[in-house]
Amino acid sequence: MNGISLPVTSTLVLGDSISVGTGDGIATGEGISPPYGTRGFIARSLFGLGLPFINNGRGGNRISIDGNLANSWRRLAPLDQCRVVLCNLGTNDSGGSLAAFQNSYASLNRVVVSSGGKLIPCTLGPRTNATNDGPLRNDTTNREFIDVANAWLRTNPFGNGYFDHSAAVCDPSDQTRWNPSFAVPASFDGLHPMPDAHRASAAALSAKIANFIM
Repeated sequence: MNGISLPVTSTLVLGDSISVGTGDGIATGEGISPPYGTRGFIARSLFGLGLPFINNGRGGNRISIDGNLANSWRRLAPLDQCRVVLCNLGTNDSGGSLAAFQNSYASLNRVVVSSGGKLIPCTLGPRTNATNDGPLRNDTTNREFIDVANAWLRTNPFGNGYFDHSAAVCDPSDQTRWNPSFAVPASFDGLHPMPDAHRASAAALSAKIANFIM
């Protein structure tokens, strides 16, 4: 697999519209849109490495839903076939409390561990306006939530590592903005990354995937 020797371990992807690949099929620099099932930075990475995965991302998903088994059992059903769960949830929880976010993540982790798997959370990307020069809808509450949520995720709360999606797509000098090296705009609406950002994050994930899928 591109020179990487890995055990064949199926991965369950939990996420929202970013994991589904909203924005990733728009005017790609590759000349064609990636196939629908391989859009989004996680799917790009796993598909490119030839690793099996199930993408159960869905637009609007929140960790407060997937952390509750009664609400999310259909999305969690593949756990008996997947030993790694890459979770890119939290953007739609922004505006809520950090405590609720942590409790929902801890609840999801208990379900994953009870199935013999391990949970790998992803940090959250920026929320800006479409021109990347201000916060989304001039709302700083969501931005502040993402800051504290990312700070917590970077403490490696479940001991399995984490993927720093934010570091892969943000301006290195300003984590509240998209990386200015990406094609303009980096996001068509300030929230959903365009192909440049998905490619950058997929490459960063591919470089670290051996740390997670073992």
